[in-house]
Amino acid sequence: MGRKESEEFKKMDKKRKLKKLNKWLKNNVHLAGWITAVPIIITFLLWLTGLIKYLPPLPTSPPTRLYISADLQPEFSPSNDMVNYTVKICNNKGSSSPLNEIRIYTNQNYSNFSCDSKTGWNLLFLKELCIHHGVHYYIFPGECEIFEFGAHTPESGCKMEWKFEARDTDLHWIWDYDFTYLDTC
Repeated sequence: MGRKESEEFKKMDKKRKLKKLNKWLKNNVHLAGWITAVPIIITFLLWLTGLIKYLPPLPTSPPTRLYISADLQPEFSPSNDMVNYTVKICNNKGSSSPLNEIRIYTNQNYSNFSCDSKTGWNLLFLKELCIHHGVHYYIFPGECEIFEFGAHTPESGCKMEWKFEARDTDLHWIWDYDFTYLDTC
């Protein structure tokens, strides 16, 4: 067989194969859709599994990262007087990260709010807010630290709420409230 005859034979062979494929597709039209759909589905699944690694993990249990408590002292304060307070901030044992920022918010009924500095913590004092940021100091799970501040109590009132906020090293925030009572109750 010559080269020219061989090429004609290949062309005929290709035509026969195409005719067979065409006949098979006509007889199996219901499968033709799947033949085109399967590669698309596989591509989509591969794309989706590639994205899964960027999604946050699903929680397997309730978050335990952010448990703090604040204990404000004194519990009872004289009215219309300058009072020095202490707040004991605890990073409870259920937490998973150390705390490195503590915020003390003033109660709007008080005046002359001020914060005391604490060794190892940077203090940023704003008019109604003290921010203690631990540079090399942290409150680890199961540990507590005492922070001090002062404020002039109002002339009247009873149960006064104070807000305390903490941030852990994973940049999660949590807050707690505690109360002091005026002697006018």
